[in-house]
Amino acid sequence: MTLSKPLPTALPQPCVTVIREDARRIVNRAFNAIRLGHAAFFCGAGISLHSGLPLAREFKKAVFSDLLKRLSKQERESISSVPMEYLLENLSRFIHIDKLINVFRGSAPALTHRILCRLYGNGLCQCIATTNIDQLFEMASRSERIPLPRLVSPMVDGTVPHAPCPLLKLHGSVEDKSSVMITIRSIARKSSLTSTACLLDYIFLSGKHEVVIVMGYSCSDELDVNPFLRRVARKSAKEILYIRHEGGLPLHRARKAILPAAFDGYDGATLVVDTDELVRALSEHFRLGDLPTPAKRASAWRQLTRNWARVARSSPSRCHLAAGRLFYSISESGLARSRFVSAERLATTYLDRVRSWYWLAQCSEPGKALEYGHRMTALVERRLDSTPI
Repeated sequence: MTLSKPLPTALPQPCVTVIREDARRIVNRAFNAIRLGHAAFFCGAGISLHSGLPLAREFKKAVFSDLLKRLSKQERESISSVPMEYLLENLSRFIHIDKLINVFRGSAPALTHRILCRLYGNGLCQCIATTNIDQLFEMASRSERIPLPRLVSPMVDGTVPHAPCPLLKLHGSVEDKSSVMITIRSIARKSSLTSTACLLDYIFLSGKHEVVIVMGYSCSDELDVNPFLRRVARKSAKEILYIRHEGGLPLHRARKAILPAAFDGYDGATLVVDTDELVRALSEHFRLGDLPTPAKRASAWRQLTRNWARVARSSPSRCHLAAGRLFYSISESGLARSRFVSAERLATTYLDRVRSWYWLAQCSEPGKALEYGHRMTALVERRLDSTPI
């Protein structure tokens, strides 16, 4: 890897003195691993928060609040517990979600995106991996004029990556909707994508780096990343340094905590600190130049979800079908049945009416299910009888 500028032969200790000794050791370990080029970064949605993108919980709440307007407390709690991929996969069966996915495009990279790009440009990190589908790292690369070749999984043509790139996108990229939809459907159906597994293998098992610094990641990918982490925990020699964000907590008051449950079996520790404070310290310590102006968080994504929902509500039956199927998939049969009844009442097409009866049959007692089956059969027969040969 060619360095954009030579590194100093000797670097000082981190410019901020960390009060707690156990936290100081974590900070020194992270800085030394970066200095030696032995670190890789694994990033989640938290690093994009300042760029105006939503976290999963607020996104899920907003989508269904806009779509159905009135949600019971039990429905809100159930939706908040559903994996994002389940939610989007259910919606895609009844409603076009291309414009909804555009919520994750982003407008300007945050401080973390820019500083990680600079670290790579100076030969100080092996790779940057992310579960985010936004293009904020690509924007930071262009803004900083640092080439950042990327590899996007899943491979739409079915190929499996062999040579790692500095930017690894595990869940697709927003400008390529097909990659995002393949990921959503695969994760929702609990089927493993070979290309994504290869990238996870490189990050947590086979890559040349020794330390994985995890930033902005909630460890909530229970359908693909977490199962992989558990599977390779005993084989992995990687040290995990997990950064848990606590807004307003300066670096000199950082504290140590145990690793999240997703990283059980790995060596390493958690550092509790304001992530922006840590990133600023990295920039100053490694003399990466003037700090860029941080992006201001905007709420433009809320207007995008409202506009998408306004169009979707033109087919109210399908909105209720999507919600009903989501509740059915997490075994909330009572909530599901209520939504399917509403879908039947609001259906304006034969297809939506048949769909409503089908799902009502799925969550009803045998006798009632048989009744809905007869209704479907009778409706199909009437349609066939009226169709000329």
